[in-house]
Amino acid sequence: MILQFSDFLIESNFYDCSKKYGTFGRWVEKNTHNNEYLRSIISPFLVDVDPDIRIANAVDLLSEFDQKQIYAMITSHKERKVESTESDLQGGRNVFKSFLKAGYSMSIGKLEKKPNKDYIIFYESNSVNDDILLQSFGRFRSLELLYKKSIENQECKIFFGVDVNLNFVYGVITVSARIILGTFRYTKSSFEWSKGLNLNLFSQFKMDIFELSWEDFQLLSKIHKFMLNYPLGDKNKLEAIWSNYILTFSYYGVSKWDNGVMDIGEYENIKTNLKTRLSSESWSKRILLNVSADSFYLKISFKIK
Repeated sequence: MILQFSDFLIESNFYDCSKKYGTFGRWVEKNTHNNEYLRSIISPFLVDVDPDIRIANAVDLLSEFDQKQIYAMITSHKERKVESTESDLQGGRNVFKSFLKAGYSMSIGKLEKKPNKDYIIFYESNSVNDDILLQSFGRFRSLELLYKKSIENQECKIFFGVDVNLNFVYGVITVSARIILGTFRYTKSSFEWSKGLNLNLFSQFKMDIFELSWEDFQLLSKIHKFMLNYPLGDKNKLEAIWSNYILTFSYYGVSKWDNGVMDIGEYENIKTNLKTRLSSESWSKRILLNVSADSFYLKISFKIK
């Protein structure tokens, strides 16, 4: 096989970085630290590796062929300075439009809003066969990331949403992993842009934010962060969903219950403590609070005035 000069450079630099850091896995771990997009690039390669294994060690278990693919994608991403600005971000707004068009061509119907404690608002589709998904995505060059690693014989779902840190995230959920295809900062300009995006699979999102201002949406982020940090119950059992202009956090099994009824003293104590903590937040005057308890679920709801 005849190597192109660019291939030679990639191979040469691959060995250089492996030598410099001791192993290639250590180089990957350093270069993907605190970078969700770069982590998403390598995640499809690690679906068969024990998740408890350190990333450096997991990458070192891969074949040299897969390692070189990872190296090429990470260095290409960094050379394009993908993280420098929102407009340059691979997998940004324009790719998202291709993502929605590809999803629509799969005839998956509307995406459903789902509870997710890490997202202000989150949607996912029904399951679709991987062959259909790959064929649909294959029509768009910007969605070629999935071809970097096979996802054969897996049912897939597409998803998108805005996380608590105001990042718009979209990608594919498989049985074994969540693959992020793109992310961009959800700024005021992104908010206004999304209100004007006329694509079928995005219609529910537009309806859900139609009456909100950008300041309202920022407030939802503040409320969500507050509740994630609030010392109440097991966060692994927490669900959050934005529906009918109400943001609701549901905790299962918090405090004392008797046949599905929470102890009244515990209930009043939780309400009092929460109101006290909220009163120290400058934004608390802009919200209405409701606390309810039923069938082992404690629900805390916020509505913007």
